[in-house]
Amino acid sequence: MSDGAVLSVRCCYAANRPRILIGHGNGFSVNAFAQLVDSVATWGSVLAIDLRNHGLSSRYKLEAHTQARLRLDMIEVIDHFDKVFGPAPTYGLFHSLSGLHALYAELNKPNRFRRLVLIEPPVSPPPTHNLHNRQIAAQISLVEATQRRRDRFSSIEEMVDRLRDRPRFQYLSLQALQNYCGGVLRKEGKNWILHCSKKVESAGYENNLDDGFFSLLPSIAIPVLLLSSDVDSLVQDLTNDLVQHAGFDSHQVSDSTHLMPMEIPETVSTISRDYFGKDVEFCSKAPRTDLYK
Repeated sequence: MSDGAVLSVRCCYAANRPRILIGHGNGFSVNAFAQLVDSVATWGSVLAIDLRNHGLSSRYKLEAHTQARLRLDMIEVIDHFDKVFGPAPTYGLFHSLSGLHALYAELNKPNRFRRLVLIEPPVSPPPTHNLHNRQIAAQISLVEATQRRRDRFSSIEEMVDRLRDRPRFQYLSLQALQNYCGGVLRKEGKNWILHCSKKVESAGYENNLDDGFFSLLPSIAIPVLLLSSDVDSLVQDLTNDLVQHAGFDSHQVSDSTHLMPMEIPETVSTISRDYFGKDVEFCSKAPRTDLYK
């Protein structure tokens, strides 16, 4: 990035397929979404991006982990892909926080994307909005939960064993949980620690405040699909409001939570392919090359 941070990108490249960018939410990683990435790579040319301070991306100074910098990262990454691979019709499948960055990139330069599928993007309404106080309360709750979280383990398996019976992870297969734990931990000496520190993850929630962004969303002209679960009333209210406010499409997925990229990767992949496929006929036979950039 222009400030010196290094982002990791998993590249499942296929020249004759549409370009699909995949991004994860705060505290997650590309490897945590391995099953989703692999599924989308059967029909698209995938570039899956780790946020700074997440996954295989480098750790960087906390003061640079701001809303403005994360938005700029998205713009610089897209521009970089166009330089390396050449310009191409681009679609986005983004989870949570990365969905906000994709919307900002589209506002910054219209038609960067053909279409977007966003999984529960935490759009923060302005202080005058009737959902503002509930959204802020939810973000404070997430910060408090993050600060309580254990961040050091003797092994990946220890983290898996600790989480497997918790209600939050009830819909995850054992493989998905193993991918998640392996994707968010890194080796440090004899221990495994969260690569995204508690301070960084907390900053991701605390910095998510409206700065005029909400009022600009109706100017986005490309089709945008909001995917949401049916377990969180605030998410549903925010989704319904965005449909009315910005004209976005929406689809509710039952038997899932905010973790749906890991819970139901094939379903998310199929919904995305169907939505993107309204613009282009997807090719599933082109050879692909997997690598990290």
